[in-house]
Amino acid sequence: MPVFAQTFTVGTSSDNIWALLSDIPRMAGLFPYLVVTGLTNCGAARWDYWRTLNIPGMPALHWREEAMLAAPDTLSFRALEGDVKVFTGSWRITPAGDTATLTLTVEYEFPEGIGGGIPVPILVYAMGELLKTMGQRVCDVAENRK
Repeated sequence: MPVFAQTFTVGTSSDNIWALLSDIPRMAGLFPYLVVTGLTNCGAARWDYWRTLNIPGMPALHWREEAMLAAPDTLSFRALEGDVKVFTGSWRITPAGDTATLTLTVEYEFPEGIGGGIPVPILVYAMGELLKTMGQRVCDVAENRK
C-alpha cells in the first residue's frame, strides 16, 4: 500500500497554520481537483464530509471522510466509506520559533482498475506529486504568498 510523507518548512507560526488546517471549507477551496460537500462540524475538534477527487484523465472518486484533532499539533483524517479502499493520514505541525514544520502523511489504496489501465507505479507517482503540491499550497497560503 502506498504511503506518502513529506515535511515542509513554513515561515509562519504554528497558530497560523492550525487556523488554516482546521478551516475545512477553506482548505477544500485551495485545490480545484478536490470538492468537499455535506460538511458537518461534529464538535470543536471533529468534522465529517464527503470528498470528491477529480483528477483529469481518471474516474472521479467519492468518499465520506472524517477529520479530527488527534493531538494538540495533529489533524488526522480517514475515509469512512466510498470509492477508496484506504485513505488515512495526518497533518502534523511542529513549532520552531517564528516558523514551523508541517508534515503531511497519507496512506492510501484505490480500487482495482482505477485510472483506465494506467500502470500502478504511474498512479502512485501522480498521487505523490499531487500530495506534494497540496502540502506546498498549504504552506504558501499559510505564509500569505498565494
